[in-house]
Amino acid sequence: MELRGNESNIEEVLDLSKVENVSLFDEKTPDQLLNTYTELEEKNRDIEQAISNFKEEHKDIFDMLDKMLSSMADNKAKQNEIKENLLESMGKSNVDSIANKMFKAKYIAATIRHDFDKTKFQKENEELYNNYLKETNVKAYVKITEVK
Repeated sequence: MELRGNESNIEEVLDLSKVENVSLFDEKTPDQLLNTYTELEEKNRDIEQAISNFKEEHKDIFDMLDKMLSSMADNKAKQNEIKENLLESMGKSNVDSIANKMFKAKYIAATIRHDFDKTKFQKENEELYNNYLKETNVKAYVKITEVK
């Protein structure tokens, strides 16, 4: 299905996502369920193609969005660098906290955290470890993979 980005065709794309005659509560055979799953996947692929066509048709807008997102990423990197410099500066100056109209920065000194090493404990104390294991029921499920 060839879809373009104009408004009427976008509505057509949205209609692709509507599923007819699919009730999750009706009993169906595995073949019927797999066929319905396949139909939905085909609709998803049509929607993905429509999105691709839309992006191509409005390439200038998406290019501008990419530039804006790139600028935001650059700003984030600069903020991270400033944060590192702030950490160093606050530590050297013995400043516990500072604030402006938007942000408050609080210096948190380095500390030691104690974590439990489950793998090491299991290796060194297998019997004790096994005493504390609990069983959990895992429900059955269907794994669906695409045929290549």
